[in-house]
This record gives sequence, structure tokens and C-alpha cells, in this order.
Amino acid sequence: MRHLFVSLLALPLLFACSSAPDRPEPDQLLLRSVEFEGGRVAYEDFGRGDEALLFVHGWACDMTFWRYQVPALSYLTRLIAVDLPGHGRSDPPLGELDMDTLARSLVAVLDHAGVEKALLVGHSNGTQVVRAFQRRFPERTRGLVTVDGALKNLFPQEQVEAMAAPLRGENYLDVASGFVRGMLGSRLDESLRSEVEERMLQTPQEIMVASLLAASAPENDSQDPIEVPLLAIHARAPFWTEEYEAYVRDLAPDCDYVVLDGVGHFLMLEDPEGFNELIDRFVRERF
Repeated sequence: MRHLFVSLLALPLLFACSSAPDRPEPDQLLLRSVEFEGGRVAYEDFGRGDEALLFVHGWACDMTFWRYQVPALSYLTRLIAVDLPGHGRSDPPLGELDMDTLARSLVAVLDHAGVEKALLVGHSNGTQVVRAFQRRFPERTRGLVTVDGALKNLFPQEQVEAMAAPLRGENYLDVASGFVRGMLGSRLDESLRSEVEERMLQTPQEIMVASLLAASAPENDSQDPIEVPLLAIHARAPFWTEEYEAYVRDLAPDCDYVVLDGVGHFLMLEDPEGFNELIDRFVRERF
């Protein structure tokens, strides 16, 4: 059961190839940052325009986990990948790290980049972040893509608290390492597996705990409708049941729901070509 929960918590990376003739040159990808609540939030920006694909990583991760999407999908639209507060190259927030704070950090990035509306892509507990954004800022949301993440809490709060408790101890790195190894799929080569673990274990202890608890907040169970196009992509696993699919389709009538075989939790890393094809088709058909 622990691995089922941990596998919902996850990551993202940065660079791949595209055959599109109008793809911008790689040197157009810029590292930027914006002031947010006493610190800076870092993001990568590729392309131009007042609309963008905004990539949001999962638990204990950073923007570099979208390496096979940014800038590979740049022929579709402008691309932005963000380090959430306290992750990667972003400073931790001065106040509480909750879903409201994370959603507002995305608005700060979009405002700084001059982007009016975004199609948000969230991996694992990045799903709850993009959902929080859509709730609070519907006028800025073109659509959502959820990647192996849940649109409701799959585990009771008491169980999540029990999961977080060992991360508060002195040996939290050993605990977090066990979490990470439980998430990794069999298709990742050894060098990439080592990089994933190393990057995730660089996340500050307090951020690991706070972001884990934020991802299980009661508000995640709110059944307010998703009134924008939704693409839900999952790796086949026991918790993506027929009942869960029905829940999602009821929540978001304009929904494409996809379950993939042969990949694990980090499907955008394990099968980037297949993943990118799903994004390409969704964007071309819906926008």
C-alpha cells in the first residue's frame, strides 16, 4: 500500500528532439525567475506568445524532469516549465506551502512571462497543483493534462500523516530514498534512475513533508466541475479503477481518459515519444 501511495507523488525533466520544421532553436530556451512571497520562483521559457503549455512537476522534483517535452513540443506552442516554491532552483515560500500558495506561484510565473492563458500539465501530485490553479483562476486555464495523478484523495488523511512522520526524522533521506525507488519504473536506464533519485533527494526536508501533506488536503476532494478540456493519462495500476474513471468523467465531461500498458509512474521519461504523441493529439484536436 505504501508504494501505491508513494507512486502518486513524483517528478519531471528537459530536452529532446522534434522533427517539426518550425521548431525554435534551443538557444531560445531561457532560465528566468520571478519574485514571489519573499523569494524567487525559477522557470524555463521557450518560445513566444500569450498562451503556453505550462509543465508542473510532482513531489520532490523539479522542472528538469520534463526534459523530453521541453523543448521537443515547441512546434505546438510556447512552453514553460517551473520549479515550484522550495524545489529545484526556487526559494521556499515564507508562509505555508499549501495548494493555494502553489497555485499563486504559477500565476506569478505566467504574469512575469506575459502569458494570459495556459494549458497546464501536472505530473503526480502536480495534478493537485494544476487542479488548484484551475479552481482559483479559471479565466487563465485553457485546459488540463493530468499525468498519473489523482483528482481526489485516494488515501485517508491519517494514513498520509503516518507516511509523513518518518520524513520528519533524522534519517529522512533514507526514508525518501525508499519512496523514490518505489516509484521508479523498470524501463528507466540505470543512469537516469540514479539522476532521478539524486535530484529528488536534494529537496529540503521541510518541503518534502509540506508538499506531501498539501497533496492530501481535504479540498482535493471538492467535486466542483472541470469545465475545460481534460486529458487524463495513467500508467496501468490497481488504483486507476473503473470507479475512478467514472468519477473523472463525471467531474470533467470534456475528458479524454487514457491508461497505458508497459510504462510506470514516470511515463513521460519512460516512453517520451508515446507521451508526446498524446499531448500533440490533444492540443491539435482541442485547441
